[in-house]
Amino acid sequence: VKGVDVAGIVCIDSTTTTKIKLDIDFFKNTAKSKKETNNEQIHKLFNKKINDLKNRNIEIIFTDGSVKEGTTNAAFYYNNSSKRSNIIRSFNTEKLMSSMTAEIIIFDKAVDFALTYQMHRLAFLTHSKSDAIALTNAELNYYLAIDIRNNIQNSSLEMVQIYFKPNHRGIHQSNVVDTAAKHADRNGEFFHLGWTMGDASKEIERNRTAKWQEYYNPISNEKEKKYY
Repeated sequence: VKGVDVAGIVCIDSTTTTKIKLDIDFFKNTAKSKKETNNEQIHKLFNKKINDLKNRNIEIIFTDGSVKEGTTNAAFYYNNSSKRSNIIRSFNTEKLMSSMTAEIIIFDKAVDFALTYQMHRLAFLTHSKSDAIALTNAELNYYLAIDIRNNIQNSSLEMVQIYFKPNHRGIHQSNVVDTAAKHADRNGEFFHLGWTMGDASKEIERNRTAKWQEYYNPISNEKEKKYY
């Protein structure tokens, strides 16, 4: 994804791709509570579904994003056939973005990875329903998602399926990518990304609140009263 400044940007999604599909029910039965099932049962059912994807020659990539104080992290975990080794890639930026932006960023990185290795049939596994919808819904004029959709449509990829998996519990691959995302500010590759309008607005509000507290808190403490 190419970062852009927020001023004067108008995004037009000229490409409606038929290559991207969203399935929010494929892993539905793996999200039961502890009272209904245990980790072993979840893991067994999950592996059955993963093997179904592999039997259809679909390359599998787990994704995750993590927003921490002062940094936005993201990671993907390629966990697939015996043809290639498992691969983990993690990334970070100093900007504090939304969790949705973090997830969209890692989709873009994973697509580039898939194209580099000449993959054709791809499955993303994510626990973020909002970013999955953003990628598949052309009516949401979100420039990061638009870039990815256009990239996929104009690439050698034949299909990209996005599967929503509701939780991490009992799933080794999800735990791996979750840990990689959380530690990406220490171990990940740094990248630059311009602000989205939504993230820029939140950052302005955070800075304004911080300045307000910096100025008024000493006065409030001195006079033993609060200012609003």
